[in-house]
Amino acid sequence: MGRPVAVVTGAAGFLGRALLRALAPQRCDLLLLTRTGRASRAALAARDAGFADERVGVREVTWSDPDSVRAALADSTIDRVWHLAGRRPMGFDAASLSESVRANFEPTAALVGALLERPPGRFVFAGSAEVYGSQPAPFAEDLALAPATPYAAAKAAAEAVGLAAARGAGLPFTVARMAVVYGPDQEPHMFVPQLVGAAVRGEPFDMSPGEQVRDLVYVDDAAAALVALGDAGNVPPGIYNVGSGEGVALRDLAGLVSRLVLEITGISPGIRMGARPYRPGEIMDYRLDVGRIAQATGWRAGTSLEQGLRYTIIAAHTRATLSSQG
Repeated sequence: MGRPVAVVTGAAGFLGRALLRALAPQRCDLLLLTRTGRASRAALAARDAGFADERVGVREVTWSDPDSVRAALADSTIDRVWHLAGRRPMGFDAASLSESVRANFEPTAALVGALLERPPGRFVFAGSAEVYGSQPAPFAEDLALAPATPYAAAKAAAEAVGLAAARGAGLPFTVARMAVVYGPDQEPHMFVPQLVGAAVRGEPFDMSPGEQVRDLVYVDDAAAALVALGDAGNVPPGIYNVGSGEGVALRDLAGLVSRLVLEITGISPGIRMGARPYRPGEIMDYRLDVGRIAQATGWRAGTSLEQGLRYTIIAAHTRATLSSQG
C-alpha cells in the first residue's frame, strides 16, 4: 500500500467496528492487522463500516512473534495506529494470567517494537481504567496504578512498554484508559449484554446487591474519543481517561433496564437482585475524571445512559425475535 495508511488492530471486535465507522468519513486507507484466521472478519467489518475494498489491506500476524508483526508493516507508510486488539479473561488463576499476557501484553510489545524505527504520527492504545484498582474515585490520570486482576496487570504492563518507548525513543504513544464501554452487539460475557439479553428474553437474571458504581460510556462515543486522540497535529500524546465522567450503581442500572425493556417490548424482566454475592476483591466505585481529554480535544460523551440503553435493548430484542423465528 503506497499511500499513508491508518493501522487498526482488533477491527472485528466490538469497539473496533465502532472505530471503523468513526473513521469512515475521513476516507483514509486502512491496514488491518489480525490474528490468524480472522482476516475475513476484519475485512467484513471494514466493508460494513463503508470502506471500499481497494482502500483496505488485511494482514494476519502471529502476535507472539515480533518478526511477524514487523513483516506485516514493512512495506507500508504508516500515518496513525489504533491498537485495540486484546481480550479480557475472567477470574484470577494461572490460566487467566497466561491468557491476559498473550492477548494484551504480547501484541502491544510486538507492535511497539515494530514501530520504534519508523514511528507513525500517533499510536493510540486502548487501555483500561481497571489499572487504577480500588483507589478512591473518580480516577485521575496521575494516580499510581494498582491493578488487581490479571487483565488489568497485563494492560498496565502494555502501557508501560509503550510509555517507555515514548520517553526513550520518541514514539508518540497515547493511552486511552477506557471506562466500561457498552452498546449493541457487545460480547455476551460482559455485564450489560448479559443483563439486557436476559431481560428481552424474559429470562431470570441473578446479580449481586448492585451497590457497585460504574462509569459507562456508549461505544460510538468511545470510538469518537479514540479518533480525537489520533489527531497528531493538535492533541499532545499522553494518557487520557475515556468515560462519561458519571457513575451509576448497578442496582439503578438494572432498574433502568427493567423499565426500558417493559416500555419497548412489553416484557417484564425478572431481575433477582442480591441472588449472587459480590466477587472477591470487586471494585465498588469505578468512576473516571475526564477533564483532561475534554480540555485537550473538546470530546465529551454525547449519548445519555438512557438513550444508549434504548439502542442496546432494541438491537437485542430484534436479535432475540429473529432467533426465535428460526
